[in-house]
Amino acid sequence: MARSASLLRLRTSFWYLPSFYGAFAFFLAIGTLLLDNYLLSSMDAENQIPAIFLSDINLSQTILSSIASSLLTMTTITFSTILVVLTTYLSEFSPRA
Repeated sequence: MARSASLLRLRTSFWYLPSFYGAFAFFLAIGTLLLDNYLLSSMDAENQIPAIFLSDINLSQTILSSIASSLLTMTTITFSTILVVLTTYLSEFSPRA
């Protein structure tokens, strides 16, 4: 009975799902890296993998910087929009709002 109560308390905890997904993503990333190293170290890997998947580090850095800057832009626009809505709401109604 105590074991089921502790499992229920663990499963209803706020940090259960985020920690589970974080650990799963960590092990999936490690597995992907190991699989990538295994496939690239095998014989004749460059002839079996299409050339579009084999890129250099400069292209990867360009793609990553584009994604990071677009996410930062979207976050900034969302934050400023929320502030405009809150400012409008607070100026239109009584001070109690």
